[in-house]
Formats: sequence, structure tokens, C-alpha cells
Amino acid sequence: MDSQQEKDQSLRLSVGTVAAGMAIVVALNAGMAMLPETWTSFDVTDQKLYSITDDTREYLDSLDQDVTIYVLSAKDDADDILKKTLTNYEEGSDHITVTYIDPTVNPNFAAQYTDQSVSANSLFVVSGDRSTVISYDDIYEYGTDSSGYYSTVTGYDGEGQITSALQYVTREDMPVFYELTGHDETEISGDFLDVLTKANIELESLDLLQNDAVPADCAALIINGPQSDLSEDDYNKIAAYLEAGGSLFATLDYAAYDQLDRYQKLLADYGISSPGGIVADLDHSYYYQNPYYLLPYVASTDVTGDLTGYSSVFAPFMVGLQVSDDDTYTYTTILSTSDSAVAKIPLQSGYKLRGGGRRRGGILYRRTFPDHGTGWPDLCLRSDSDVYGRGQ
Repeated sequence: MDSQQEKDQSLRLSVGTVAAGMAIVVALNAGMAMLPETWTSFDVTDQKLYSITDDTREYLDSLDQDVTIYVLSAKDDADDILKKTLTNYEEGSDHITVTYIDPTVNPNFAAQYTDQSVSANSLFVVSGDRSTVISYDDIYEYGTDSSGYYSTVTGYDGEGQITSALQYVTREDMPVFYELTGHDETEISGDFLDVLTKANIELESLDLLQNDAVPADCAALIINGPQSDLSEDDYNKIAAYLEAGGSLFATLDYAAYDQLDRYQKLLADYGISSPGGIVADLDHSYYYQNPYYLLPYVASTDVTGDLTGYSSVFAPFMVGLQVSDDDTYTYTTILSTSDSAVAKIPLQSGYKLRGGGRRRGGILYRRTFPDHGTGWPDLCLRSDSDVYGRGQ
């Protein structure tokens, strides 16, 4: 590859494949959302609740458009935690102004931005001609206590909602992800779809029978647990998209993967394969209730962030993954089991257990360029698919 080709390819990576990193964060958060509330709830009186992360501070430093955040409340009556969060945003950027609107004084204010009824303490984020509404109901997360009768606060999402809204009103072009259809894939839904929406990612369906190629605006292609194999034509179109610098977020269904020759070939082109079988972990700290309901370790990478560590992500019915030792590629294991994991291999009659210790359940793949180091992932593979669909 000559120098100009390397520069062109590196540019495609810097623009397009950053979306794969976004998909990984979205996917891991969806996995976390499936855990029981008792595993993920926290004390909402903690002072850190209304502080903002370093990532948000960096985003605020880069903000170059004026944004006004209107709070539907008199300032003295506003939610104290939300008020402190907003103060941190206002102090973090000269381009952000927070204004409190007393609905008793200005009862028609909300009608300028929405025809829906909104509750007190809801936010209206406005920049130029673009605006969006954050319902106060979306800022806190609720569940029931152990008795099942009383509602309790299980989470606070002020920072996530506000940063998402800021990005929405200050960006003209939102990234578009396409989910492949036509092979009985699991449709993206539930928590994963919610987090994609919150990340300001547009999701479109893609039937390659109706398209000559993967669309040019595809920031990342999602293939979620196909049950039937790719056609030769589908394989060629996806391979061409990836070869041109595209990004792929793929998952495996343990019950179907062994029968999908071309899908296996697509991943094998990047040095990734699976020995088959469903993974069970015999270490109690690595599963929830059932050895197949895995709670894998999340590795510290530039895209996993605060999810790093144990018991953060739910990964049921995982398939073990293997990677090539070809140094053309760089692989990072993002999900892994304990050393006590085994694989349940189906046979014509019954099954057998294969030992072998630690298994990979998620991989970031990066293509390495001699002059440019390693870019964002070309491919993210998770070896479970139920987390992302079926209405969880």
C-alpha cells in the first residue's frame, strides 16, 4: 500500500470507524441495563451524582456554538441535584446559558417547543433553529423496592441526557447505523435501541437484495445474530464495504453460528473464529443465577471507560472466540470469563463439555498502518445476541 492509499484509508478510519467505538459503548450499556436493579442502583445523595465526567468536560471545551438550556421551574423550586448539574455545565463552557422559566409566570413557554405535556423541571435545550426537550421523567430512573410495592430511585441520568441533547442541537449530520436484514437477524430493540437513540445515532434497515452496495453514509453496519447464512452476493457487498474502511458491529447466536459458512468466512477474513459451543462459567462471581448467564470481566480500553471491571455487563449464552496471531491486525479482548469457564458442545446425541479456561466473549479488531498506528475499531464482535433485541 503506497503512502497516499494509507492516508486515504486512515482518513476513512478517523471519520467512519469512530462509530464502531460508539456502538461498543452503546452495546455494553445495553448489557448493563439488563442486570437486576439491585446490582446497578446507587445512593442518589452521593455528591458525585451531579458532577460531570472528564469526557463531558472535554466536550464542553470543544463546544463552539451558543446553547441555552431552559429549565421549566422557578429557580428556587428547581430540583437541587439537577440545578447543581446544570451549574457544572454552565461553568464548563462560556457557550452555555441556563435560564429558569417559572411556568406560573409563563404558562405557554413549553408550547414553543413541543405539543406534548411536560412536567416541572423538564429541560428545553436550544441552539439556533434546533431544539430538543428532556423530560424530567427521563432524568431519574425508577424501580420498585424489595417489597415490590414502593417506587425507589435507582439511577440519575442528568449528565447523559444533557450531553446527548447538546450534541443533538449542535450537530447537523447525525451518524447513521444500518442493521442488516434478510437472514432472520434479531431486530434491534429495547435498551440497545434506546441507547442508540440517546447517542443521536440514526438506525436504518438494510436489505442487500434491494441495494447494490452498503450505503455510502453507513457509519457502521450491524449484523445481529443471523439465523440463516449470507448469500455470496451479500458476502461480497459487505466485504467490499469493510475493505473500503467500513465498520462492523457483529454478534453471534450460539444455536446458529456453526451453520453459517459465509458469515464465518466474513469474520475469518479478519482472523476471528469460534470453536463452537455455548460458554458456561463455573466461577460464581462470573455469572448471575445460571452459569450461562455470564457476567464477564470488562477490559479497560479507550472505548469501555467506566464500565471496566467485574459484574458490569450481562452476556447470556456467549460463544467463545479465537483470534489469529497475524501481526497485521490488532485485537483487544473486551469481555472475558474466568479461568473456570467451559464450553458446552452439542453432539448428535447429547453434548460434551470442553475445558480450556478463560474465554473471550467480545473483541475489538483494528487494522494497523505502519505510518499511522492504530485507529478506532474496524470491527467489534460480541459472541451473544440476545442483549440487543427481543424487546428486553
